[in-house]
Amino acid sequence: MDKFNKEFHEFQLEEYKNISQAHFKTIDAISAFFRYYLLIMSIPIIAAGYLIETNNIESYFEQYCQIFGIILVIIASIGVCLFMYIVVLRMDGVLYARAVNGVRKYFYNNIKKDFEKIVKTKVLPYINTRPSYFEPAFFSPVLICFSIINSVYLFFGLNLLFTFSREIKVIFFSFNSREVAIICAVIFLIFQYRIYVWFARNREYSYLGSTIMGVDIDGVLNKHRDKFCEILKKNTGKDLSPKDITEIPVHKNQKLNVSREDEKKVFNDPEYWVNMPKIDGAIETLNKIINSFQLKIFIFTSRPWPKVKNKCGKGIDDITKLWLFENGLKYPCFVEKIYKTFKDINLIIEKENNKALKLCGIFKIKSKNRFCSSIKNNIRYFVEDDLKNAIKLSYICDFVFLLDQPYNQEKDLPNNIFRVSSWEEIYYKIKGII
Repeated sequence: MDKFNKEFHEFQLEEYKNISQAHFKTIDAISAFFRYYLLIMSIPIIAAGYLIETNNIESYFEQYCQIFGIILVIIASIGVCLFMYIVVLRMDGVLYARAVNGVRKYFYNNIKKDFEKIVKTKVLPYINTRPSYFEPAFFSPVLICFSIINSVYLFFGLNLLFTFSREIKVIFFSFNSREVAIICAVIFLIFQYRIYVWFARNREYSYLGSTIMGVDIDGVLNKHRDKFCEILKKNTGKDLSPKDITEIPVHKNQKLNVSREDEKKVFNDPEYWVNMPKIDGAIETLNKIINSFQLKIFIFTSRPWPKVKNKCGKGIDDITKLWLFENGLKYPCFVEKIYKTFKDINLIIEKENNKALKLCGIFKIKSKNRFCSSIKNNIRYFVEDDLKNAIKLSYICDFVFLLDQPYNQEKDLPNNIFRVSSWEEIYYKIKGII
């Protein structure tokens, strides 16, 4: 066993110990909060018992029945909040259990001999997709207990609030106060069950298993170097080969004799953006990925140009949407003043000073850039051509695909950045991950 494998082996042992302890602590935390919950729920009963002993319950009830009703509704609401927190704790417990199973699987995979005999003696699972986040059989006693108690408190609370209302009209129907309280309590009961289902579904499919993909445009879906050289020659007379562009922005290539002003002459020409040639098979494969893996797509591009509008009066947003649509992407696009909507694709145009990560993970900065959006929307996969962007995104996304370009050649990359030569390769890598 080499040094790296030995260190990783020891790390897995420590991880197993720490996560297993965290798992047991979540169980203890659930038990503790359940006790707190019962304590809070018992307060009205204790208060009622005290008033019965002092023979003051009738006088207090007549004077303060609606206040009592409000208190009971508030206690029911607090009960739901505690219920939600306990559900989250249980989900964390399942997550830790899965992590422990994953570490256990690592050691089982390293067994070279007598694997069948060892597996026959195992009791605990070593598959990291178990246990399920949705556990109606195991978690239902806690779920039923919370839901019923909260709903009963809500029923009595509403009943007291509506004491002086003989009849309540809802649209064309009339209900007495007790009927309204019963209907609300039943809805409240169902609502709490739906909370549990939503949390379980979110953990299973979104929390760590996001199905969202981010895609850059320039250099990923189109041949921007080819078009740059074409427009550069047209507007400045300078002849340049796409193969010579080994650094972005181009003016940093001192040998190419392209100034920042030359770049602006290219980028401010609407033809550069409107007639950009697409990479062969890129958009077709992206559509295939969307349809095959049911991914939600966020498309990003940093386009502070053109500073002038094209002949049709459209800005860069409409130009980009039109280009995507005309090149085969199923995207909401401006065509003859009619927007065709496709809910699974979003386009974000980044502005000139909006590309840095800044502190969007700490403060609520309203920045429409790929970094903040990846954090906010839990983007799992990202396709990039810019090396610096790819490295930044590797700290946010699980998998970053770096489409091979002459200007992003770097050997030392983070482990979750995969250099790919085509979109077809991206398709098969995602297929292997999912």
